[in-house]
Amino acid sequence: MNFLICIRSYWYFKNTAPLLLEALRRGNRVVLMVTSKDVSGLTERDRIAAEDVEIAIGRLKAEYPLFSVLRAPEREDWWLPFVNSVRRALDLVHLMNARFDTKPRLRKRAIDRAPRTMSEYLMRVKATGDLDTLASRLRRLDDRIPPERQMVRLLREAAPDVIMVTPLIDLGCNQNEILRAARFLRIPTLFAVHSWDNLSMKSRIRVRPTRIVVWNALQRKEAVEYHGIPAEHVAISGAPHFDDWHNNRPKRTRARFLMDAGLDPDAPLITYLCSTVFDFQRLREQDFVKRWITALRQSGDKLLERANVLVRVHPQRVHMAAEFGCPGDPRVVVWPKNTTAPVGTRAKDDYLSSLTFADAVVGINTTGMVEAAFLERPVLTILGTEFADSQDGTFHFAYLTNNGKGMIRTAASMSEHLQQLARAVGGDQPFTTAERDYVRMFVRSQGDISSTSRLLEVLESTALCETGPQARLGTNLSLGDLSTLGFIARLQAVDLGRRGLSHVHRKAEKLLRFTWRFARSSARMIIIGAVALIVHPSSDRAGQRSQNSTIDQ
Repeated sequence: MNFLICIRSYWYFKNTAPLLLEALRRGNRVVLMVTSKDVSGLTERDRIAAEDVEIAIGRLKAEYPLFSVLRAPEREDWWLPFVNSVRRALDLVHLMNARFDTKPRLRKRAIDRAPRTMSEYLMRVKATGDLDTLASRLRRLDDRIPPERQMVRLLREAAPDVIMVTPLIDLGCNQNEILRAARFLRIPTLFAVHSWDNLSMKSRIRVRPTRIVVWNALQRKEAVEYHGIPAEHVAISGAPHFDDWHNNRPKRTRARFLMDAGLDPDAPLITYLCSTVFDFQRLREQDFVKRWITALRQSGDKLLERANVLVRVHPQRVHMAAEFGCPGDPRVVVWPKNTTAPVGTRAKDDYLSSLTFADAVVGINTTGMVEAAFLERPVLTILGTEFADSQDGTFHFAYLTNNGKGMIRTAASMSEHLQQLARAVGGDQPFTTAERDYVRMFVRSQGDISSTSRLLEVLESTALCETGPQARLGTNLSLGDLSTLGFIARLQAVDLGRRGLSHVHRKAEKLLRFTWRFARSSARMIIIGAVALIVHPSSDRAGQRSQNSTIDQ
């Protein structure tokens, strides 16, 4: 078969790599399409992770002639500003639904990313109770937006049997352009949910794919309730990238790993996994980590007082790694120094070892906690801290706890947490059978069947699905659509005017400051010159006479 697998950026390569490899091993032609403007999708501080991905892709190209990589074309027609505005508006409308009233941080994140004029207007519409009507108009207009012609041309040339996209519903993601073009060409499409939190805290599915594949039954329920997808169109595969954790073991011994990290091989190991918490610039997780380490050392428990602590900074916060260290405590390391997404062989082994060899794992709310639980490590967290919005302020955190029957152990205070941690590190409270069963249901719901193999089966079967009627390539707008388009244009104009006025104010202020400095400097020079003439008038004239006399001679 001919597969086209589309990822937003190289950041998403880690979770897609097992599928690429399995599809190529079975003799399929695979095209990897990247939709980000920056092909790496990473900033300079994450350069090492991008290099690992480039190396991995280079190896696939060398080993499999049927593998290729291409860039998705960017939309350049007159629809572009409207496409972006409609996308932002629909994201906001989705997060203004009543179900998000108890999760204000999720809504605020979308509001902060949207143009101010749009967010203010939609808040007023929500207050009047007309949000559903506006949402219906926006969805209708979005459905009428024609596919991008360059994308249609590219897909027609690639001629895939099926297209898979991920992550699709990230805020600001532009992968809907691929689904529009695929719908026009009647190519079946599959949306593979990238991670366990995507369906509950990202944007809404706008252009409906042929099928969706999720990790487990919990996500299937989210697809139905949050996104209106018929249950029969949602398949379950498990989490493919967890196959690596199921099949692999660390390449080093525990003692060798701890010595490589600069830690005592004879002491227990506690791994702290940092998160991408809300409002991380104000709520500094690095300060919390230092308080937590101080509490360990002052706990009165001999194991906790002498335990090694390995702090693994989240790859998106690697530029802050130095701030998490404790220079005065030799048993605390931030490791590895250049934290990257575990893509390369060494990076994967570093990450796997930091979890496998840990006597306990601690974090706030991150995918690494799921991975640690899958490796049957006791995973703990503290509730009620300054990071409560990053826990109970999300929907997906409840999947970790499952009302006390999930994969992590929660504590309401630091003292309770330290007691739990001491029992886990001391071996008095190891990973339980109930925890094992729950995490297996969560990430490997097909039992012993490889999640990657199951995903490939879903992809192959999607290629055989019938698609809907061919969409129009041109524009077919009703009067209502034109009215909605005019409304979007007015919001854009007001926002542009605001930004333009602000720009004018800044320019005017800068000009006034320059004029004032110039006038003040000129006045100072005039005053100094006048004073000099008043204080030394004779010497100046005498000097002039002497100069004239010399010239005459």
